[in-house]
Amino acid sequence: MDFKQALEKIDRERFFGEEPFASKKTLAAIYSPTYAVTCPYLFTIALAENAIENGVELLLDTEVVDLKTKDGRVSEVVTSKGIIKSSLVINAAGVFADDIAQMAKAQEYTIHPKKGATILFDKQTAKFINHPMSHLKLPKKQHYKGGGVMVTVDENIQWGPTQRESDDKNDVSVSESDLEDIFNRYTMLIPDFPYAKLIAYFTGLRASTFTEDFIIRPARSIDGFIHVAGIQSPGLTAAPAIAKKVLGIIKDMNISLKKKDGFVAKRKKPVVFRDCTSKRKHELVKQNEMYGNIICRCETVTEAEIVNAVHGIVPARTVDAVKRRTRAGMGRCQGGFCLSKVAEIIARERDVSVESVTKKGDDSFLFFGKAKCLLSDNTD
Repeated sequence: MDFKQALEKIDRERFFGEEPFASKKTLAAIYSPTYAVTCPYLFTIALAENAIENGVELLLDTEVVDLKTKDGRVSEVVTSKGIIKSSLVINAAGVFADDIAQMAKAQEYTIHPKKGATILFDKQTAKFINHPMSHLKLPKKQHYKGGGVMVTVDENIQWGPTQRESDDKNDVSVSESDLEDIFNRYTMLIPDFPYAKLIAYFTGLRASTFTEDFIIRPARSIDGFIHVAGIQSPGLTAAPAIAKKVLGIIKDMNISLKKKDGFVAKRKKPVVFRDCTSKRKHELVKQNEMYGNIICRCETVTEAEIVNAVHGIVPARTVDAVKRRTRAGMGRCQGGFCLSKVAEIIARERDVSVESVTKKGDDSFLFFGKAKCLLSDNTD
């Protein structure tokens, strides 16, 4: 693509015509017509479901604890649920990629996580911007694009992310200074923005290496081990190209590959009740009365959608898993009204107790018993 076609200078008159709430200090803007936004977790879920439809076996809640080698080649992957025999391992473990490489005695880099905090606003604020925006701030922070304000695919406005070094690969906390950094950085873009409409904030971890570059290559010290590490922004955008590069590496290893007969190229999109026409909604309720039971009022998520998610190709076993598939709990109240109902549906459909339902797996339990148990003389 011609660079001149990809970027366009916008004068003040046109800019304020399209962004009336932007800072009046703006002198000019650069417009990128090829810029696009997608949803990273829905994209990932869709890829996983399509892979399973084509014969891939997905192991959930399964930790890699060791890698075995034989005659200079990967031979076994030891997991928390058993041993997988394999002569090829693709290491795409994010912030834990160096730990996995070390298990295979193939560590050629170190991951030093960088925290990126971001905040999310109520959909009521969507009118304040029509395009994702950022600003040029000097001096430029090294290896940091600067973040910005954007409208998500679900019409929430998001500010961020920040960039902060971390020595903890599990630390996804958000500090007061993170929030101050976000507001100080982006309030100048839209001075009259109603930032009191904030509904959530969270942190992600970038899997940075000290070279600050992608590492996509075979291991130097062992056969059958491919590094796909250091993938930070723009890793999501680059994902298809990364996959093609890894495929080329596998071919260069003289590993026999053949195209799958009857490959399913597209995944069937799940029903999203709130996006349906009135006619389609009536049809769905006639087919399944659970479509007529709204569980999440903020996002208009039905009982049927939650049930479908729990029994999906990649089953949603936790409250957060249901949230990512259906948006139940992502609205203004952030699950204040629907969380317990979602947990009850998960428990019912999985035939487990509500107390065993977690927020995000492991020991992130949400309940410990019935409310009346607090009235018991036995406080143990």
